[in-house]
Amino acid sequence: MTTKINSLKSKPTLKIYRTDGAQAGWEKRLDAIGSGTYLLHEEMDYSKNRTLPKIGDRLGESKRFADGEIYHRQSDWLVAKVQSYPAVGEDCDWDEIILCYCQFEPIESKWERVATLEEIVAQQVAKDTGLEVVKS
Repeated sequence: MTTKINSLKSKPTLKIYRTDGAQAGWEKRLDAIGSGTYLLHEEMDYSKNRTLPKIGDRLGESKRFADGEIYHRQSDWLVAKVQSYPAVGEDCDWDEIILCYCQFEPIESKWERVATLEEIVAQQVAKDTGLEVVKS
């Protein structure tokens, strides 16, 4: 069952993905100065149809390769526990904080190229009009 988050909020939901203590894979988790960290990912969810992450969801990871293109794949981190807290105080930048505790569960995951915004728009125009957009 997918749990919906109140979509009438004026502020985003802060989602924090972290490890649940010291686990294998720590060498892949270094912060900006090279120290170990429990933090895996942080995001602000501004979408209208916000949902809580589910146990078993995998984090994604993106990387720019030498060809200049951006690629994406599923990571080795799996959501194991989810907690939700309302933000308290008028000066908070978000309405709710979601903590996702993740476990290191390695998988084989293939890097896939991410389409550019220009490619996505061209596909939508072609779909809507039946005309092919030619790249100049």
